[in-house]
Amino acid sequence: MRVLSERYYAVDFVYSLQHHLKSVATKIAAWKLAAMLALILVFSFTIAADNAEAQQAPASFVRNRGNPTLYLNNVSSLPAAAAIGANVMEAEWVLEPVPGEAALVHIQNVKSKLNLHTQNGIPELGIVTPGSTADGWQVEPVAGQLFVRIKSVTTGLYLALQEVTGPLSLVPLNLDAAAAIPPPAPTAEWEFISAATVTPGVPVAVPLATAAPVAFATVAPFMPPTVISSVGACRGGHIFFHGDCVCPRDTVNIGGRCRLARFACNGGDIIDGECICSASRLAVQTGPRELSCLRLADRGFGVIDAPPTLIGRPSSADVGECDAVFQACDRAGEPLNSCRASRQSCLTRKQDAAAIADAIAIAAAERRARANPPGPPKIKIIIQGVAIIID
Repeated sequence: MRVLSERYYAVDFVYSLQHHLKSVATKIAAWKLAAMLALILVFSFTIAADNAEAQQAPASFVRNRGNPTLYLNNVSSLPAAAAIGANVMEAEWVLEPVPGEAALVHIQNVKSKLNLHTQNGIPELGIVTPGSTADGWQVEPVAGQLFVRIKSVTTGLYLALQEVTGPLSLVPLNLDAAAAIPPPAPTAEWEFISAATVTPGVPVAVPLATAAPVAFATVAPFMPPTVISSVGACRGGHIFFHGDCVCPRDTVNIGGRCRLARFACNGGDIIDGECICSASRLAVQTGPRELSCLRLADRGFGVIDAPPTLIGRPSSADVGECDAVFQACDRAGEPLNSCRASRQSCLTRKQDAAAIADAIAIAAAERRARANPPGPPKIKIIIQGVAIIID
């Protein structure tokens, strides 16, 4: 019995040892497999990161084609058309894809890290309300050309110079009509100039006014060529959105063309859904769903000699008031970007109040003139010192 017991014990011991070794081997194999999977994941993430970096858009200057000395710029936290100063990063911009929308971009200022938007009806820099499309833009390449047009996704209006010397505005363009109102102009056309060779604080070697532009695909490498082609195929004021040509949010389809719905046309007439101004004025967006017919020479009812870029600028008192808004926000512990946006909105309201008031005053004067047209000239005859007026 003892031998049998020892024999069976030995068999049991060998069996238990084999079972334990198999269990250890299984665990080691599982650990190896987990380690290999981890290495594969790390390698995949590295490749993805490299691809994302390769797809990241390069910084560029945005030069106006109608006036190559003016660039989209950040002037005191306000977007402007201005020459490039010593701090070139204020005039550098990066295009970023809008999540979930292959055809739309954000236009971000390199210096401030803020996006160009139209939440208050005019070009601004800042952070928009969550869910808003006001910081979305559609860049429209022109076939066979290197220049583009930049359209607001919200209104369908185009980024442009109000006059060849500025300021920066949003204007309607009818690109389909034979005699467009107003006609497409170089002041509504923009070129991307590579900023890769420019070093902050170092004078630009090649004059940027004559530098060759780069293709849109260069500054938006994340956008597939098929999407770029689809954008160009949308006509009648439509944008390419959710895979189809649709009207911008604040517009309605009238006769196959997207037009602003329920908007004011200060100083002009709304004809067939368009804000029509006289030949010497341009319809410019001055507020949400509000266009004004502005001419920079007009100030009240006279003509001024000040440079056009000075018109509509906030006064020193206005700037001080807006600075106080920023300081109060900062003291309250609000996020810095939120405080900047509050100051910017304050400055924008101050800046545009005078322009809007002018447009309304001009429109009122024109209505009075039409209601009371001048009569025939009067004849004044003086006979022996007595004046006789003949109607």
